[in-house]
Order: sequence, then C-alpha cells, then structure tokens
Amino acid sequence: MQTQTMKFLKNLLPIFLVALLFTACSGDNDNRTVQEYASGFVNSNEKVVLYGSIDLKSILTKADYASVPKFGGIIKGELKNIESGLNLDKGVYFAMEGPFEKGNMGSVYLFMEVKNADSLKQQLTQRGYDLDNADGIDYFRSGDVAFGLKGKLALMMVKSGKFDTKELISGAIKQAGGDLLEGTAAMILAAKSDISINVHLYNNFKTNSGQLGTVSKENMKQLDEMMKGSFSQANVYFENGQLRIAMKNHLSASLKKRMMMLTDDNASIRQSIGQGEPKLAVSTNLDMAKLQTWMDDYAPGAMDKLMEAIPQLQMAMMVAGGKLSNLMDGKIGFAMYGEPKAGAMVPDFSFYVGFGPQGKSLAEMAQNFLSGGTMKLAISDKGVQGSSSDTYKSVAGNSISVPRGCETFGKTAFSGYANLEGMDTKAFEFKGGAKMIELVKYLNFSFDTKGGEILVKLKEDKTNVLKQAASFMLSEFESQIGAMNP
Repeated sequence: MQTQTMKFLKNLLPIFLVALLFTACSGDNDNRTVQEYASGFVNSNEKVVLYGSIDLKSILTKADYASVPKFGGIIKGELKNIESGLNLDKGVYFAMEGPFEKGNMGSVYLFMEVKNADSLKQQLTQRGYDLDNADGIDYFRSGDVAFGLKGKLALMMVKSGKFDTKELISGAIKQAGGDLLEGTAAMILAAKSDISINVHLYNNFKTNSGQLGTVSKENMKQLDEMMKGSFSQANVYFENGQLRIAMKNHLSASLKKRMMMLTDDNASIRQSIGQGEPKLAVSTNLDMAKLQTWMDDYAPGAMDKLMEAIPQLQMAMMVAGGKLSNLMDGKIGFAMYGEPKAGAMVPDFSFYVGFGPQGKSLAEMAQNFLSGGTMKLAISDKGVQGSSSDTYKSVAGNSISVPRGCETFGKTAFSGYANLEGMDTKAFEFKGGAKMIELVKYLNFSFDTKGGEILVKLKEDKTNVLKQAASFMLSEFESQIGAMNP
C-alpha cells in the first residue's frame, strides 16, 4: 500500500509542478497594477499610436490647488470623494488609437486603479450614472464617454459616433489582461514624469499606411522594417520657474540611417544669419540629399501638392529639376529684431538660406525682384543672406548674439528661441490662456535625431509654473468678473 501511494505521488509530482509553473507564468490579471493593465492593452492593440501616463496628484499638488481662494475647498472635497474609490497615487495611464483623420483623434482610453469598488460605484450613482453589469463588468455610457469596472481596473473610454458600450468595454478590458510590453516599449511606459507621452511609430505607420498613396510595395516593406521597434518619447515636467519637455527618440538602426537631421557644435549658422541681438530666431540643419531620397521613396506626391499650395514655387522647381536638394543645402536661419506690436508693421529681420547646386543661379534671377523693396541681399557661392536694413546684414567676423539659456541655437537640426525679457507682452493683446505669455522670460527649443528639449522659462523662478499659471488665470477671471459687474 505504501509503495502504491509513493508511486502515485511520484507520478503526480511532475503534473503538479507543470501546473504550478503555468500558473506562475500566466499571472493573475485581476491583481495587475494599473501600469500593467495599460501595458497589456497597448501590447494587444495594434491601433494604439500614443500612450503614456499622467501624474494627476503631482500636477494638482504643484498647482497648490488647496490654496486657491473660493475654489480650493471645492476641489479638495471633490478630490477626496474621488480618492475614496480610485487610487490616484498610482497615476492615470492612457492610450490613443489611430488613425487621426481630418484633424480628429481616434478613441482614447484611460486606466486607473480601483481602491474601493463599492465607494466608487456609490460616487458614480450619486452623480446620476446607472451602472449595468455583464460578465462581471460594471459599465455605463454618457454621450461619447463610457466607463467600465472590473476588479482593480477602472477603464474610461472616449469615442465619438455609434458603438456598442458593452462590447467595446469588455473587449478593452480583455486586451488589458493580455501579454505585457517588453523592451523599449515597456521602459518608456514606466518613465516617471508629470505627463509622459510616447509615440508608437510602428503602429502609427500601420494605421496610416493607407494614406501613403503611390508608395511602391518594396518601399512600403522598407518602411515597415524601419518602424518596427521605433518609438518617440516626450516627458513633461512642471518645475519651479519653468515648463520643460524632454524628448528622446528610440529608433531602429535602419531608421537612424535614413534620418536627415544634422548637428553643428560650432553653430555656424549664427555667423551667416546676420548680426545684432534678435528677439526671435529659428534655424534648420538638414541633409537635403537624404531628405530628397526620403521624399522620392516614401512621399512621391508631396512636392506636387506643395507646388499646388505655393504656385510661386513652380518656377523654382523647374529650374531645380523638381528636387529641393538642388535649391537648398538644408542650412536655413531667420532672426527678428526689435519688439513687434499688435497691428504694427513687420519688425526688422535677417535670414540666410544655404544653396544647393542650382540655388545660386535661381537667387541671382530673383535678386532684382527681391531687392526692389527694402530688403538687402548678399549672394555668395554658399548661400543668400538678406536683411531689412544694413544694420542687421551679415558681416565677416560678426554673428548674432544669443541670450543666456538659449545656447543650443544653431547646434541641432531644428532650433529656435523667443526672448521676451524686457518686452511689453501686453501689447500683443492676447486673450484667454494666451495671455500667460506675460509670465514668460524666454522660450527655447532644440531637436535632432536623438531627441531634444522644449523649455519655457518664466520671469519668476522660485514658484512652480503650475501655481503661477493658476494664480494668473484666477486673477484674469476675477478682473473679467469685475468688469462685468462694476
């Protein structure tokens, strides 16, 4: 008897171990973190072109919402009610489907962790939402917004048009329980910032491939291979005295080889644009041969559409044999001087355009026409430099002066800045949120193949940018109310 029992256990042990291993590998989807639910959804949904996270608690804390007169207490009370059902400390994750058609975004999904399901349901019913239940999922719909609850997952979906709420919510929750992202895709989802936005380049290509028109099958196959495993990441940080967006590209080796963005540590474009202290400047530094090849291979009709939109370009393209690379070498810079006023005449400016093989001959043909006004032109073998007056024309040995904090100008493929220090920004007469430009000291951006940064620096650097923005808009709101009720 003992021998038979031992034999039975011996035979049962391997089966038990296999079952245990299978269970461990498959995981318990009902106990996933909200990040894992978002990861499973993105990995299971080939339509997702954007995904990331929002640290809502961090954003509200930095805005110092509790100290806002009259509204702070209301916001605090509402937040307390929400947090009785949702764990906002774990963040809010999102995913957006493509394609983007006629400027309209696709479906948007938000993922949140349930702290107390009963409390959350109570909050929803108190707000007038009647929940239905099917297959263990509580759900409801209000207009374009649908909401679903299952276990620790709270899912919100925003979708325009007609749709079956039960079907889409249950389908999305099933996808959220799928296999998790791996490698770069998982790494960028785990990145911590106030707002993290990640572009899934392969899914973006797949969902928009139908809009590429006349691209050959061979080139479509090349695009497919280049986009696999490629992502672009932007992390937004609300900091004391500044808004900072840090961008990083994670590109496949084959896509990197086709990139046309160049760098120039010497920022030589500064010597070519002109001289003086511009209030605004922008520049590009591109490999036009690679850009031309990209257009020929993957956007064969783009140049025709551009000429239709800009008829004046047609003659130039005839001279250039239909290729932009024959006109320009990719080094372009523009600078604006003085202080523009709302409704005032165009301020002083200067610019530079580097020549391609046929660029000089075309510029010489157009010189008399362009110089007929107030513009001053100087054409060389390398390029054309122009300015609104001799004060800002390029002179050997001189260059434009770049303000402190904008030292990246001219060093990357795309760069620029706007220096608002000392400028009467109220003269722009902006309305609404655009009036917050009055808080800004300068804006600087730079971008190349690796990534880049956008920095908005405020005049007051000791207080968080969100708190300054909230205080400014509250003040504007109060002044408008005061004007309506004198």
